[in-house]
Amino acid sequence: MRHDSNSIPMVTKWGSEYKDPGSKPLINLSQGSPGEQPHPSLIERLSKVVQSPVAQQGDTTISGGSDSAAYGNVRGDVAMRIALVGEMKYVYGGKDKLDVDVQVEDIALTAGCNAAFMAAVMVVAERGDEVILPVPWYFNNEMTLRILGIEPVGLPVSAESGFLPSVEQGESLINPRTKAIVLVSPNNPSGITYPTSTIRAFADLAVKHKIALIIDETYRDFVTPGPPHDLFTPKDNWSWRSNVIHLFSFSKSYRVPGHRLGALVADKSVVDEVKKVLDCIQRHQVFRDTLKGSEWEIGASGAYFAILKHPFKGVSNVEISRRLASECGVVVLPLTGFVPSSDSSWDSWLRVSVANVGEEMIYEAATRIRDSGKALGYE
Repeated sequence: MRHDSNSIPMVTKWGSEYKDPGSKPLINLSQGSPGEQPHPSLIERLSKVVQSPVAQQGDTTISGGSDSAAYGNVRGDVAMRIALVGEMKYVYGGKDKLDVDVQVEDIALTAGCNAAFMAAVMVVAERGDEVILPVPWYFNNEMTLRILGIEPVGLPVSAESGFLPSVEQGESLINPRTKAIVLVSPNNPSGITYPTSTIRAFADLAVKHKIALIIDETYRDFVTPGPPHDLFTPKDNWSWRSNVIHLFSFSKSYRVPGHRLGALVADKSVVDEVKKVLDCIQRHQVFRDTLKGSEWEIGASGAYFAILKHPFKGVSNVEISRRLASECGVVVLPLTGFVPSSDSSWDSWLRVSVANVGEEMIYEAATRIRDSGKALGYE
């Protein structure tokens, strides 16, 4: 039987059924997770950061503000982004100290590299578009595209070709709906590292067809020392900023997969659009966290909107919307205008938008909604 989605839960279940854990313990070779603990210096540093309150205002880190567990700058911690610029100049500059054109404004930190990939794709493509993935592909990339309504187009590779994708074959797959080519190097699942020449050829192809090259280099620190490629080095008639989106994960290099730390590097104009995506994701998280445990049901949320069901028996969504606005100061839409007038199954549902206010106001609005039963006399 063929399985189209993430197979890790499936094989983990199979492993749990192993009957001879005594003399021959289970050996799990299925997941790309670090086998050792983080370096003690990293654990010590993380401990100090957690215990040191900081607040962020704009792009400036200020001591003595809200605690470090609070929601922070949407682009990510400024000091960490500055440090990442230095690391990239070191990694991609190499022993020859090549010029590396990366600035703090080009970087966004994300909740893992999968979130970076999703944000990148949401910026460059829309539902119905196509993105080219070498096959075999990283299953989370394919799954993310399908969730977003974007068609993954397979670019076959083979053992005979050394598992390297063909630029010529890739070009044959490009059509007006194609918005990006994705490379993962070192590759997951094959482990092959794409030569600089291959990466450069795909970058040139992306420029030629005015599409994005999304390159995920999560495993770059596990290969032979030296710059993985020269895309970040300015040259005549070349600037990476026009088409390249670089993704990275701290999970593997620093052995902290549970901390969900990823990064996206692109031209500031792209990062500004990524910020909008991440901002909406963060606002949704604030909204969900605040209503968690209450009797209000969030049916769905994403992009700009969420729909939720109020818990008050015998009260229409029009009435609760009116009272939330006039008595609680929170304006939402009853779902009445979005469904047939004959369909009463949505009479308790409301639509909210998280797009036009910040996180603090989202928290305040969700708090008022959560506590509205008492405020409006329904409890």
